[in-house]
Amino acid sequence: MVAGGTKGGSGKTLLATSLSVLRTAAGQDVLLIDADEQGSAMDFTRQRQRRTEGDAGYTAIQTREADVAVQVRRMVQKYGDIVIDVGGRDTASQRAALAVADALLIPFPPTSVDLWTSDTVVTLLKEAQAFNPRLRAYAIINKASELARAHRMQLWDCVVCAAATQAGAKALLTEDMQDGRIIESLRLINPFAPANAEAIETLLAVL
Repeated sequence: MVAGGTKGGSGKTLLATSLSVLRTAAGQDVLLIDADEQGSAMDFTRQRQRRTEGDAGYTAIQTREADVAVQVRRMVQKYGDIVIDVGGRDTASQRAALAVADALLIPFPPTSVDLWTSDTVVTLLKEAQAFNPRLRAYAIINKASELARAHRMQLWDCVVCAAATQAGAKALLTEDMQDGRIIESLRLINPFAPANAEAIETLLAVL
């Protein structure tokens, strides 16, 4: 599994380290590969070792570029799960990881700026699948709780808004959220409010 993407600060390292800990707790023998130049996954592992008497519960190594693929091929029979943390750019390390991975996990914070990078991720994915047809990608809405705090909304409402934004929507029809409110670039519209009748008619005419 590769925690990847093309934008920094989206939560890739948090996702990779959390998966490593969770899969270890589930009884899997886990290898965490830190292929990010910043080395944050290794920093997390060292902190965890200090708090757990030297045993993080999983194995962690740090490597770069083409050696990422070499290490995965060498270790795949030894470990039940291999989790790879890559940097927030289109790097040689990320491309090497995608060449041997089964899954690309792409965390997207629910903001317009982050979701706008999805096109570059799709391009990267298609290029990787030409060499690795079994590779599958999964978009993960990340940091929805931060959006919930910023806008004082329910967590699940934020997930819905984030999914709508990712799909390219500019408006969301809902009778449960505040009519007329703007969440990032998304406008909330109550279709049953009399004041919105003209806007709804215009929308339906386009469909």
